[in-house]
Amino acid sequence: MAYSKNNRIELANKASHSYIIQDEIVGEFIKNCKLPKKVTDITIEPRDVASLDRDQVNPIEHVIVIDGGTSTVPVREEFPSSEFTFIQFGALKFENSDLEYLSEQQFIGPEDISKLKEDFGRLKLAVPIKNIIYKEEYSLLDSVRKSIFEFFCQDFTFDLFEEVVEEKFIDAFKWLIFEEYSATELTTYTLGSCPNPNCLKPERATIPLKKSEMNDYTFKCPYCDSKIYLTDVFRLHELIDEDIGAFRIITFLLRALEQMLLVLILKIILETNPVYLKKTLFIQDGPLAFFAQTAKLFASMQKLINHLFDHHDLFLIGLEKSGVFVDHAEEISKSPQLNPGDILILDTKYIYKYIKPGDPSTAEPFGRSTYYGNKIIFKSKEEKMYVATLAMNETMLSPNKEDFRNLDIILTNIENLKCELYNDAILPLVLVNRLVSLSDRPGSTILGNFSKKIIDN
Repeated sequence: MAYSKNNRIELANKASHSYIIQDEIVGEFIKNCKLPKKVTDITIEPRDVASLDRDQVNPIEHVIVIDGGTSTVPVREEFPSSEFTFIQFGALKFENSDLEYLSEQQFIGPEDISKLKEDFGRLKLAVPIKNIIYKEEYSLLDSVRKSIFEFFCQDFTFDLFEEVVEEKFIDAFKWLIFEEYSATELTTYTLGSCPNPNCLKPERATIPLKKSEMNDYTFKCPYCDSKIYLTDVFRLHELIDEDIGAFRIITFLLRALEQMLLVLILKIILETNPVYLKKTLFIQDGPLAFFAQTAKLFASMQKLINHLFDHHDLFLIGLEKSGVFVDHAEEISKSPQLNPGDILILDTKYIYKYIKPGDPSTAEPFGRSTYYGNKIIFKSKEEKMYVATLAMNETMLSPNKEDFRNLDIILTNIENLKCELYNDAILPLVLVNRLVSLSDRPGSTILGNFSKKIIDN
């Protein structure tokens, strides 16, 4: 890394690359590396392909779609620099008949959009991520924890299916992890780490969060007596560094917030009018999974999914807009092995052979500790390629079409909601993205100036 001082930068040696080129060890290493497979190298087994059955009665009357966006802005650029991340996420509810009408139009005007009812709107959260202390806290770590906890404890008013309800995210979170929807709800949830970096907890010990001992959604660590927020169950505190900052938590926090919004909506429907579960398609932006430090929550979500399948019904799909699976779908879209209307079921062997590094012969299903569903690639009749996760009773090593609940109904609705604005897009996701996405320019600049002005005052 070069030195810099007073805007003068140390220039790199123009010939240093030659030493790398001449190094036999480096050359041998590169020689043994493998690139992703091209379409000519991919063999799609007939047993992995199923056809969409469009002849089933469609029970879907409503569509609820969830998405979110972030923007990181500096509030002080000179040393020591300080930064916030703003998160905006939300859900839109549509009537399926309106969406199908709009998807058939070549041009969608403002008067058409106004027909689409916005029930949840935008939810906003600011998180300090570098050199910012919140309220009376003493560290960035505690400032981030407090800001997330306070957001979850806010009261929000939602209007859904003509029911106006007041809800807190923290109540929906408690409902999920203690399984309060079940007749056999949990009394204790086990946390793997204390948010206090000086805690004396033994390395392999865990922290029991007993519901009976919860006080205003907080607990006491049995090893150091420090306060533990219920939102510390996300374990984002493990990714925060006082010097580097909290940048690493943002992607995982956004994914968790989007899925907690889904949980909150499911809770409202179950407690007010559960019949709507059989009439509503839920579309989540991104895979149905929790990653990194939040991964343990997939098990809580899986139990909720199973409860809904067993006692009601559920039409839930996660659609991906980017990533290695989307790249792979684009590659095989050229393959003559996949016809319009085909569903490629991505079993573990196929994923590790063609998409992600891994052992194709493993006995452990792909995503077994993160996903609450299995992946598919769907080629629609218009030859659009969709990468999706569908909720299942369990993540399977090699699922068949029959293992997916409501597969034909869900994909038929996705196919009908096409949007020509972007490749492989569907209209509801485009509209909700416009509701919550935060632009780099001018959005980030304006948010930065807004933050500076408030802090300076």
